[in-house]
Amino acid sequence: EALSDEQMSGYRGVCMQAGFRSLAVVPIRYRDQVLGAIHMADEQEGALAQKKIEFIEQLAVMVGEAIYRFSAEEELRKSREELRNLSRYLREARESERTAIAREIHDELGQIITALRLELAWIRDTYKDHDVIANKSKSMLALVDATIQTIQNIITELRPGILDVLGLFAAIEWQAAELKKMSGITCDLSLPSEDVLVDAEISTNIFRIIQELFTNIVRYSQATNVSVQIEIKKDRLFLNVIDNGIGIRPQDISSPVSFGIIGVRERVYAMKGEMHIAGTSGMGTSVTIEVPVHVGQSAQPE
Repeated sequence: EALSDEQMSGYRGVCMQAGFRSLAVVPIRYRDQVLGAIHMADEQEGALAQKKIEFIEQLAVMVGEAIYRFSAEEELRKSREELRNLSRYLREARESERTAIAREIHDELGQIITALRLELAWIRDTYKDHDVIANKSKSMLALVDATIQTIQNIITELRPGILDVLGLFAAIEWQAAELKKMSGITCDLSLPSEDVLVDAEISTNIFRIIQELFTNIVRYSQATNVSVQIEIKKDRLFLNVIDNGIGIRPQDISSPVSFGIIGVRERVYAMKGEMHIAGTSGMGTSVTIEVPVHVGQSAQPE
């Protein structure tokens, strides 16, 4: 029931005191759930004919469906917003953790390895006339140097220092060079002047987006070339990444297993931006991203 007997009695009494002689209450339902009620009253007795009540009952069904749908959509919207906020928090936490780990590796392990190398170099120089020791120390130094390089690679993968020191565009140039070195894919860059300073959070997100897009290109596109263009117009940053590969299929763009695309899209949404992906079979894929951004001028070197 839309109203209990006690509520209905009270409602009827109030209406009668106000001069109404015809009363009707039609519940607004969705399936077995009562969402509300439509109250009708008229000063004339018998004014609410059965056909009118039946019409209101039909209307109440549609109103119930509309209310439920709106409520469900609102709950879905809230859930999506909560998931995006959680995703953003996790990304930021992961980025902070990566930075902290990179710093710890550099400060702690880096010092130990450097000290070990100095000790081995001393042994090599001290016993240079002892062939066995000299040769062994040289081979151990080579292993230490390889370990140092591996550590540097891990630190760079965790958090490229160039991103913090020289900024977004220098980091993109470095990443493009790494792409060619690791995969042979050439990269054409069109970037703003170096004196443009982009907000740190935006810089990190854009850099990670480009990394993820490069990873997808290497894995799936069969491309030989990719172009990256960044433009900043007023308070908007525009990123275009275009490859000459086989072209992404429409079904892959929205596929729930396309984790790379999902990750990129979530980063864009977290920045309150927009993203468009298009692919042409045999002609490549283009990704266009637009995000709001606050820019300034970097300090000029003295």
